[in-house]
Amino acid sequence: MQAKHVLWIILLLALVVRLPALGHLVYGDEYRFVPGAMPTNHVGLIDNFEMPPLPTWMNQLFAVFIPDATLATRLASLLFGMLNIWLVYLIGKRLYNEKAGLWAAALFAFSVYAVWASVAVELNGVNMLFAFLLAMYAMISLDKTKDKKWLYVFGIAGGIGMLSRYECFLFYPLLLLDQWYYHKDWKLAIKRCIIAGLITTAIFAIFPIISYATGSNHFYSTIERGANMTMKTVQDFHIVPYLVQLLYALLWLGLPFGALLLIGLKKYEKAHFRWYVWAVLLILFYTLFVNDNFSPFDRYFTLLMPAFLFIGLSKVIVKKPKGWWQSFAFFSILMLVMVVGANQTQEQLPFYPKEAYVSRALSLDWQFLIPFNGGSGPIGFLASFSSIALAFLVALLCIVAYWVLPHKETTLALLLATGLVLNVYLIEEFAYGTTHPNINQVTKHAIEYVKETTPTDEHLYFFRNWALKLYLQEYEKTNLDFFNDTATNARHLQSEFKKGGTIMWVDFPPINKKGPLWKVVNSCKKDTSFYSKGVETAMVFRCSPSP
Repeated sequence: MQAKHVLWIILLLALVVRLPALGHLVYGDEYRFVPGAMPTNHVGLIDNFEMPPLPTWMNQLFAVFIPDATLATRLASLLFGMLNIWLVYLIGKRLYNEKAGLWAAALFAFSVYAVWASVAVELNGVNMLFAFLLAMYAMISLDKTKDKKWLYVFGIAGGIGMLSRYECFLFYPLLLLDQWYYHKDWKLAIKRCIIAGLITTAIFAIFPIISYATGSNHFYSTIERGANMTMKTVQDFHIVPYLVQLLYALLWLGLPFGALLLIGLKKYEKAHFRWYVWAVLLILFYTLFVNDNFSPFDRYFTLLMPAFLFIGLSKVIVKKPKGWWQSFAFFSILMLVMVVGANQTQEQLPFYPKEAYVSRALSLDWQFLIPFNGGSGPIGFLASFSSIALAFLVALLCIVAYWVLPHKETTLALLLATGLVLNVYLIEEFAYGTTHPNINQVTKHAIEYVKETTPTDEHLYFFRNWALKLYLQEYEKTNLDFFNDTATNARHLQSEFKKGGTIMWVDFPPINKKGPLWKVVNSCKKDTSFYSKGVETAMVFRCSPSP
C-alpha cells in the first residue's frame, strides 16, 4: 500500500474517533470561548480579556456557518487537530523517511490527549501546537534544503503563535540555539532570528492596531495580566502542587510519549537537540513564570508531545525482523485482554482530599476510578486506575528491558502495543463512557430535568462545573449561583439554602461525602437522582424557605 493511502487511513480513523466528542458539554474555562458567551466588539475583540484574539476569531468564524456555538468552536479545534497530525507526518518524513512520518502520525493521532485537545473549545492548545509544529518543520526544512523561504515560514508560524498565546515567544530562543548548534555561527543565528522576528512582529501588530483603532482594552489586558502573572509566580511558587501536576502529566503523556522519551535517551542523536531544547524551555517557563503551575501543564501537555515522540522515533523505525508484526499483533491482543480484565468493579473516590488516591495506589488496592478533566476542555471522564497501572507497569518493564537486554525489537513491539491499547481504552471511555459512568450523558439529563421542573424565578445552584451556566442562562439574571467543594462555600450556603431554591448536582469529579458541603446540601430534600452504569452520578435537591 502506498504511503499516501496509509496517511489518509490514519487521518480518517483519527477523525472517526474524535467525532463523538463534538457533542460533549463544555467544562470549566471553555465557557469563555463559546461565541454566545462572549460580548465582543464588531471586530471580535473582548474588553478585559487576558488572551490574544486568534482563538476567538476562529471560533467566531465557524459560528457564522454553524448555529450551535459549542459545536462550531469544537469544529474549529478539530480542524487544527487534524492539521497537526499532518504536520507531525511531514516532520517525521523530513527528519527521517516516509515510514517515520507514518509512525509519528499514527502514534500522535491515537493518543488520548491529542484527541482531547483537538475537540476542546479553548483553541490555545491546538493553535499553539499548530504554530509550533509549523515552526519546527520550517526550521528542519531550512537546515535540510538551505532555502530561505523556510525562514519566512518560521516567521509566519511565530505570528500565528503569538496571536494565540504569548508563550510562543519561546520559538525564538529555540531558533537561536538551534541555528547556533547546527551551524556554530552566532552571527548567522542572530541574523535569522531578526529576519523571522520582523515577520512575526508584523503579523502580531494586527492585534494592538485593531485594539487601539476600536477603543478596546483587549490588547492592554493581555499585557497587564501577563506581567502580573509573572511577578506573582516568582514570589509565590510552590513546589508541591507543581510536582503533583507533573505526576498528572505522566498519566496523560506516559504512554506512548514518555516511554518513547525514555528509550530515546539511550543514545543521543544530533537531530534530538532541538527537541530537548524545546522541552527544557517549556518546562522552565511553566515552572517559573506561570502563577498556576497546577493548570497550564494540564492545558498545554500537547506542546511536549512532539518533543517526546521525535526523541524516541528513531528507535521505532529501525528495520523490523521477520515476524515483528505478528509479535506486535499478539502483544496487542494480550494487553487488550489484560486491560479489559483489570477494568472490573471500581469505586469512585472523592476528588478531595487527593491524598486518598495516593494512599490507595500505595496500598496496591487499585480498584478505583480516576477522573480525567482539566481547567478547560470537553467534560471529563472516569477510567480504571487498575487498567492504567497495569499498562504502566508493563511499559516500565519494557523500558528496563530495552536498556539492558538484547532483542530490543521484541521489547519495542510489546511497548508500542501497550501504549496503543491503553490509549484506545481511554479514548473509548472519553468518547462513549461505556464501562464507567457517562458524565456527559448524565449531565445532559440533569439539565433537561431541571429546566422542565424549575421555574426561572426560582434560585438555582449548581456545583463545580461553572461552564454549565451556558445551558442555564434563563436563570442567570438574579437566580443562578455556582459553588465549589470548600468549607467557605459550605458556611455561606448554609444560610443561602434557608431562602429556598433548587440544587443541581453533577457528581464529577466525585465530592467528599464526609465533607462540610455535602452535609449542608443534605439539609435540603433530594428530589431525584440520575444513574449511569448503576452509579448515582447526578442529583437534584429542593430547599424549602425557612420561616
